Amino acid sequence: MKRYIIVADAARARVLVRDGLDPVREVEELRHPEGRMHLGALEDRGKG
Repeated sequence: MKRYIIVADAARARVLVRDGLDPVREVEELRHPEGRMHLGALEDRGKG
């Protein structure tokens, strides 16, 4: 039986799979670099 495991934070997600008694292996990695930026770097409202 295949089991999928998702491990994620604001900047990266990893999809892991384990099939039966086989070791866990990574099948995909998704990145979102903006998730690592500070809020002030994401917004530009001009002079405050």
